[in-house]
Amino acid sequence: MFRKVVLLTLFLHVFSCLPAQKFTFWVAFADKKNSPYSLDDPLCFLSERALQRRERQGLSLDESDLPVTPAYIDSLTEAGTTLLGTSRWLNGAMVQMNDTVGVLKKIRRMSFVSSVQLTKTEETSTTSVSTKKKLLQSRSETGDSAFRQNAMHELNRLHDLGFKGDGIHVAVLDAGFANVDILEAFDSLRINNRLLGVRDFVDASADVYRQHAHGLAVLSTMAANTPNVMVGAAPNASYWLLRTEDDATESLSETDNWVRAIEFADSVGVDVVNSSLGYSTFDDTLTNFSYNDMNGRTARISLAATMAARKGMLVVNSAGNDGNKSWHYVAAPADADSILTVGGVYYSGVHCAFSSYGPTSDNRIKPTLCGVAYDAYVMGTAGDIYGSVGTSFASPIVAGAAACLWQALPQLTNMQLIDLLKANASQSAAPDNALGYGIPNVYQAYCNVALNTEEIDRTRFFVFPNPFTEVLKGYFPEQSEISIFDLKGRCLFASMAEGNFVLNTKAWQQGVYLLRVKNKNGIIVEKIVKR
Repeated sequence: MFRKVVLLTLFLHVFSCLPAQKFTFWVAFADKKNSPYSLDDPLCFLSERALQRRERQGLSLDESDLPVTPAYIDSLTEAGTTLLGTSRWLNGAMVQMNDTVGVLKKIRRMSFVSSVQLTKTEETSTTSVSTKKKLLQSRSETGDSAFRQNAMHELNRLHDLGFKGDGIHVAVLDAGFANVDILEAFDSLRINNRLLGVRDFVDASADVYRQHAHGLAVLSTMAANTPNVMVGAAPNASYWLLRTEDDATESLSETDNWVRAIEFADSVGVDVVNSSLGYSTFDDTLTNFSYNDMNGRTARISLAATMAARKGMLVVNSAGNDGNKSWHYVAAPADADSILTVGGVYYSGVHCAFSSYGPTSDNRIKPTLCGVAYDAYVMGTAGDIYGSVGTSFASPIVAGAAACLWQALPQLTNMQLIDLLKANASQSAAPDNALGYGIPNVYQAYCNVALNTEEIDRTRFFVFPNPFTEVLKGYFPEQSEISIFDLKGRCLFASMAEGNFVLNTKAWQQGVYLLRVKNKNGIIVEKIVKR
């Protein structure tokens, strides 16, 4: 107790010596007493879509869904603070103040305040980008630049079936979305009303379209939709663009911005969240996280990520790019439980050395899955397309693939979707802390569920996985003559098949084979690959 009083006195003395500045604090409340809100009237604080998402997944409302007690906020503002935002889930508020000495004394004496933490000690300016509209450019020799990174997950085959994210709402939490409002690649979002809205949780008066370009690059891997130039992983999904990261600084306040943003995403009924952000060290080194903090239960941002999962959202976060640095491990909120943490691989499937490793400090496997993180194609502010590096791009590619799979299998809960992706990934049988469960195959995941639930379109045949390893499966809607040849023309297998089909290929060599299907409708030849 004595130590606490001494530290508080020292804390106040330090701030009394500082020049006039604005300071941001996180104020945690002890309870939600005397709240005017009720779980019996949730439309006062949650949208109909948010409630429907919970209902579909059998999730009940609880006290964490209730907003903070308004009287507590009134007391903080009367004490001399400016409210920046609140958190329902963590029961707290972000406030700003100038007179830290007098105001902090008042706040700490409030019976409903459980703790106060300084999260930022200065204001930062934002940087604008050019608003001049430029024509979309592409490398003519590449065709659809995103095809290869999507095909790693056999996402192209889901697209061919018509699953492109329609009806799925995605929130992108990032540092800014420069020129998204004027680039042709996103015209389909605007024309089809799939750009649901924007919010800036860093500076409410700022324009997210004139901020950093990182969010643009991330969004392009999912939402760009210009055929033969670049088609993202979920081009028909609908998007909220939420700015939480202030690129000019690194402070704990940005993690609280993230908390507010993901709660907003929950309230408007978002299904999938992509966050290509991670936090471990800050400008104020006293607020740095340690590896021991990476347990999913310490950082507020990680607690909120787990809470979002409990509300039925699929949260996808990049693992980070610290694998070959001193930090080495995933950072918050990638350490959160019940989310997809996405690491990075080359197109060969080999782990990128820079992709952050697990485990979490409580020994959970991280990352969860992997996607392309080297030479991933993204869009720049002029509409140019280029290969970029980082797990920032592996994450939205996987998030977009998951959105398409969820469209195809809407009966799944978010946790069932995660389990399905893990079960149909390249290292599902032997996960590790470099690649997690590996590279997910969303087409294989779809087929494995759909064939078992009679929900597949049975007007055409399916073979999966492709590439396959020891077993090739399929479905043939009518009696067909099946033949498989190697590239020298030798027939390795021939049989009649109708309905479900399973072939043991353990004795086969790795390589490319030709599958020939003959039935009353004609003959189809398809390439299949054994790894």
